[in-house]
Amino acid sequence: MSATPNLYAVMLILASASGMVAIGVSLSRWRSHGAGTMILLLGGLSIWSLTYAFHWVSQEAEWKYFWLNMTYFGVVTAPAALLVFAFRYTGRDAWITPSRLALFVIEPAAILILLWTDPQHGLLFAGKRALTASVLLDGGPLFWLHVLYSYGLLLVATVILFEYALRSLRFYQWQIGAFIASLLLPWVANILSIAKLSPFPDLDVTPIVFTLTAIVILYDMLTRRLLDILPIARDLLVENMDEGLLVLDTSNRVVDFNASARRVFSDSDELKVGQRIDALLTRWSHLVDKYIVVEQLDAEIELDGSPPAYFDLHIRPIRDKKGRLLGRLITWRNVTARKQVELALQEANQQLKRRVEEVELLQAQLREQSIRDPLTGTYNRRYLDETLEREFKRAQRERKPLTIAIMDLDAFKSINDTYGHRAGDLALQHVAGYLSIHTRASDIVCRYGGEEFVIVMPGVDVEVARCRAEDWRRSIEDLVINSPKGSFHVTTSIGVAVHPAHAGSTEDLLRAADDALYAAKRDGKNKIVVSGE
Repeated sequence: MSATPNLYAVMLILASASGMVAIGVSLSRWRSHGAGTMILLLGGLSIWSLTYAFHWVSQEAEWKYFWLNMTYFGVVTAPAALLVFAFRYTGRDAWITPSRLALFVIEPAAILILLWTDPQHGLLFAGKRALTASVLLDGGPLFWLHVLYSYGLLLVATVILFEYALRSLRFYQWQIGAFIASLLLPWVANILSIAKLSPFPDLDVTPIVFTLTAIVILYDMLTRRLLDILPIARDLLVENMDEGLLVLDTSNRVVDFNASARRVFSDSDELKVGQRIDALLTRWSHLVDKYIVVEQLDAEIELDGSPPAYFDLHIRPIRDKKGRLLGRLITWRNVTARKQVELALQEANQQLKRRVEEVELLQAQLREQSIRDPLTGTYNRRYLDETLEREFKRAQRERKPLTIAIMDLDAFKSINDTYGHRAGDLALQHVAGYLSIHTRASDIVCRYGGEEFVIVMPGVDVEVARCRAEDWRRSIEDLVINSPKGSFHVTTSIGVAVHPAHAGSTEDLLRAADDALYAAKRDGKNKIVVSGE
């Protein structure tokens, strides 16, 4: 089967134009990783197609030879460019050193030199270079070495991309898959042509199929965002992690680790694949004993040192698709700086808490001092004024009685005159001490002034108040007070008033109790008088 030269030329020019369009899109993404090698690859394919088209439309043998030779600029460029692109796309830039790039130039340069000088030595085509349609598809030993070399580069590039796709996200699998498919099309066509299996035996259909290659690459760029969103190699991610990473098998042997993990261990504990974790962590055997069989863990650990080091430790099981345990992934992050800040903050908070407690204690002490009588330790008149109003309102709200008793020490001036002022103070202190012990927690004992005390009794009715006052009077009378000038007894007079029976306000209640007290005084002292009696 044959085709006209003009039809071949049109098809080849279409293939070259498609490649040029793809180059234009690649140029718009020039800053993307791998864009340069993609342009070089597409440029080689476009040159191959365009020069082959010129070969078909040329009439003179000299020009036909010239354009056949020109096709080789694309033929030798494409395989090397593809392999370099595969390295860059998969993040293996460390492989692309200047010396290795120079090696990729040697073979294409040698082939081009041999090609243009072949009429003198015949090393490339071995005398088979005739102007037939299959002149590019046969040759001598060096020609076939070049074919093997080119397909070797293609195979390596394809394996690199395919292997990377297997462990990539689905998004990148589609991206890589479309790109590999676009490249396999022309190479399959080339194999068919070289093997004489092409339906066009007089034509190398490889550059014609470049049209499909360019279209698929364009589709990959525009829909799968090739050269726009590129994967970051997971190996690079792992190696550049701040976290240390160890992978253990089911026998607790190290099967993988990253650079951060290597830095944790000293030279004497050099990290090696195949090393048992318990042999590696001899300095921290307590951690090995604690976590050697743990499949999953999130914990913060402390390592002894000066100062100690802190790490966030995470352990995760690694399972296959059937759920069988393959090993464990252990990661850790050094959080010493954060922990030191936390500890410093905790210490500052504790100090602040202690300071606040001290201030609160001082305030409480000042408050207590401000409401206490310094001589007797009972509440003072100021506290009585604050508390009586509050208790009165509560009694009104709860509809309960509120009783007060005003107690006065009888013949207090005589005690001072006979035994001295120190004896008078002792008498007040003894009475205050007795009342503090023999009143309820809800009762309020206050020094009202001079030798008078006020006892506020919430919820106590008049009869109970009378009985309690009588007990106080008798017991106080029995007290023996020892002073430097001798022992003595004191008696008391008590006036009692109850809300609401005797008063409707705090002022009236105090006045009623005070009137009852003076009635007791007038009636001979050492007795109790209830208001209104």
